[in-house]
Amino acid sequence: MEGLVIEEARKFPLVAQGLDLARKIEGFGYEAYLVGGCVRDLVRWKLGLCGEPDMHDVDIASNMPAEELAKHFKTASNNGEKHGTILVFNGDTPFEVTRFRADGEYTDGRHPDSVSFADTFEEDTRRRDFTMNAMGMTPDCRVVDFHGGVDSIRDGVLATVGDPMERFNEDALRIMRAGRFASRFGMKPDPVTMSACHALSPRLKFISMERVHDELSKCSTPDAFAGMLRFLGDGIGETLSDRINWKLAARAVENWKTVHQVPWDGDMAMAILFYSCAGDAEDEMRRFKCTTDEIGAYKFAKTMFDGYCAGRLDLVDLVDASVNKRWNCFIGLVNAYSGKCAISPENAMMLRGMLKRYPTTKDITASMKEKGYEPGPGFGRTLRSVRLIAYKLMSSGKTMTPDQLDMLL
Repeated sequence: MEGLVIEEARKFPLVAQGLDLARKIEGFGYEAYLVGGCVRDLVRWKLGLCGEPDMHDVDIASNMPAEELAKHFKTASNNGEKHGTILVFNGDTPFEVTRFRADGEYTDGRHPDSVSFADTFEEDTRRRDFTMNAMGMTPDCRVVDFHGGVDSIRDGVLATVGDPMERFNEDALRIMRAGRFASRFGMKPDPVTMSACHALSPRLKFISMERVHDELSKCSTPDAFAGMLRFLGDGIGETLSDRINWKLAARAVENWKTVHQVPWDGDMAMAILFYSCAGDAEDEMRRFKCTTDEIGAYKFAKTMFDGYCAGRLDLVDLVDASVNKRWNCFIGLVNAYSGKCAISPENAMMLRGMLKRYPTTKDITASMKEKGYEPGPGFGRTLRSVRLIAYKLMSSGKTMTPDQLDMLL
């Protein structure tokens, strides 16, 4: 249960402040432990499984009642009082402190029907989802581990606290979390946990799409996203969508990883995922509660990619697209679904530069007006034709002179 000590945890300022607050709580005769992701990440780091963690969130579990915390510390509400959570300040830094608790039944498959306060930290840990998330750290940096979380992390095996059928019946979103944690940390769910994920995957239909979208978005690296898609593609994601081809999207992300030319981001992840749709992808994106930016990026990337594959894009299209904020999403889709490089960063820079060299679109427009061209469809076609000639000259290292432009018009 107790064995691992991580003295180096104090080197992280936020962790050090959290440990200090826990020590102060203990000074009033109560218990206090750092809990959750910060302890998990510190253990992974101590075991040499990751680089130095970015500590930006430290939570505390304690048996000190909220009214007692308010007597001895500066506190504030975070609307979590009914669950025993209150913000407690150590200096100017707020920490969420939650009283030891035991959850009641989850008849709605999401929230406990009731919350009662527990007497011990061990009882508090029994309500948590996975063993690696159920550890605590004392003020002297000792890891308290009632459920084998350290071994789970060391062995790379994801396991639930207690019976996985019970954990996933309580809240089916934990199935998605199993996929996310396994993918993010390069772990494998143990056979019993994986079996429960399959058996209870139909319960995912009761989860709000906002929560599903949030879990997908938290897979913020290509490795994690591909892993999540493989997890869902193993039959688990069928409940969420019969349009998305999870396996195809996973292979597309692997292609992207091989030939990527642009940074990975959330808009690109959603574009790659929903391009695998059979049917109206935009409608499916709205059902999954994708953001306006994600849908806009997908529409732009799909239109450009389809044109690229069909050979319909000319230099004018590419120059105009190169300055679009969604350019990376288009290039990402090409990398993912054609499995090859599209336009190198150097060539993209050259395309953007064409807009600033003579003659610019503004130069051509001004010359056309001087020549008496009237606004309308014909104006646009001529403008596009002249731009195409100018860009072809630029791409070959030549420049169109004002006289040449005048003669062309």
